[in-house]
Amino acid sequence: MFYAVDRLEGELAVLVDDEENTSTVERALLPEGVVQGDVLRLEEGRYQRDGEETARRRERIRRLEQLLRGE
Repeated sequence: MFYAVDRLEGELAVLVDDEENTSTVERALLPEGVVQGDVLRLEEGRYQRDGEETARRRERIRRLEQLLRGE
């Protein structure tokens, strides 16, 4: 399952999973340098950044924005 970083609030992070459930976790449990929009996977009890999935989702959003602008 993937978790998108919805927002960072001080020492906490709000994650949204593939089923659109939200959870709040301590920022210290996430990989260093995580930013809003990053996609994570939970492996062996640890969150890992998934760069490939993050890039795929950002590209999809970019294309949707272009479509909405009529480009």
